[in-house]
Amino acid sequence: MIKPGTGFQVPDDMRAMLEQGVTQAREGFGKVMSAAEEAVAALEGKAGSAQAQAAEIRRKSLTFTENSMAAAFELAQKMVNAKSIDEVMKLQADYMSKQMASVRSHVEEAGQALQQQSKAVAEELAAEVAKIQGQAKDIIDKGVTAAKDAAKGAAKPKK
Repeated sequence: MIKPGTGFQVPDDMRAMLEQGVTQAREGFGKVMSAAEEAVAALEGKAGSAQAQAAEIRRKSLTFTENSMAAAFELAQKMVNAKSIDEVMKLQADYMSKQMASVRSHVEEAGQALQQQSKAVAEELAAEVAKIQGQAKDIIDKGVTAAKDAAKGAAKPKK
């Protein structure tokens, strides 16, 4: 037991080993943080890609809306010029049939695009996570090896 007021002496070999351990821990932490920063940057890039794809879906939706409105105005013009109620009913039925097909096509296309986008993002995220896990494992393994080596060096008898 160390008595209060007495000097506490750490052997030079032990001090060197402790300093080496702190240095290695600091370096290991720095490597983990670098890997995390790389992952965040990669994920931000993926978010940019997802935003671009979402913008494309929005553009297609606007085009769909514009086409639908043009078809509605065309129907209105044809109805104004119709000569009978039967012709009005036929024009309305044709319009509805075309619009339903258009809506179905648009929804299918948007659904496929969203599904592909979601799958791609999930795969990219999984790859980034696996990469980070591998880097962290390597860093931890190196730290453990260095600590074992330092402990072996400290345990060797002095000559």
